[in-house]
Amino acid sequence: MEQVLEIVALRPIHVRLACGEENLLERRLEKEERVTFPCSTVFQLHAPRAESLRVHLNGEEVALPASPLRGWNPAEGTP
Repeated sequence: MEQVLEIVALRPIHVRLACGEENLLERRLEKEERVTFPCSTVFQLHAPRAESLRVHLNGEEVALPASPLRGWNPAEGTP
């Protein structure tokens, strides 16, 4: 099933997003910058400070696990 992940930076932060073996994003996001990715496989989000992000999966806000995020898969919920 195709999913859509939207990441909103609440302050400047470096993030990495991977879909399977492919890195989709690895860079610094500026405050209020939004990035959106469609993905039909498992994706993983890495960020040093989860409180610096707002994440939506298929249009619904997802509660983030504690910082730092290391390979968190939003489809699996919080650990």
